[in-house]
Amino acid sequence: MFGKKNVNDKDLMASEIGRQGRERRTGPVSCPTPDTRHPNPSRAGLTLIEVMLALVILGIGMVALVTAAGRCISVARQAKNFDAARELLARVEVEQPMMLEERVEDIAGSGSFDPPYSGFSWTRTVEPEGFEDDGLWRVETVIQWTEDQRAKKERVVTLIYWPPEAEGGGGG
Repeated sequence: MFGKKNVNDKDLMASEIGRQGRERRTGPVSCPTPDTRHPNPSRAGLTLIEVMLALVILGIGMVALVTAAGRCISVARQAKNFDAARELLARVEVEQPMMLEERVEDIAGSGSFDPPYSGFSWTRTVEPEGFEDDGLWRVETVIQWTEDQRAKKERVVTLIYWPPEAEGGGGG
């Protein structure tokens, strides 16, 4: 009896399982009703004020991004112009060397550049530094250009020793 099951026991077990399954299916079903999802179904979406506030915040963020991008472009352009000015300063030093002149005052001058640097110009001034008898001179070379309707410049100051002329010969 214990180890063997007869057909009646199998049928009894199957009917018991089927009965339990029917009881589960026929029990109360918990489905959310409109009242349990939202206390007030007419307020299910966003209000106009919430949408407008989101748009204002988004607009402020976009303005900040556009401003930052504009500044980045401006800084890149300034860096390019300062790099060109440094290159042109070197060109002036090569094309207008200081030591080939007879007198220190002849070092001074000015000029402009050919394209693509036609917006740039240069000036060189010479002034005595300290006492004139010392032979120390201040040479200032300036590269000038216009950027965003503002005058910009890059300058190099060089101190050179040019001894006073000795009697009976040239200086240098």
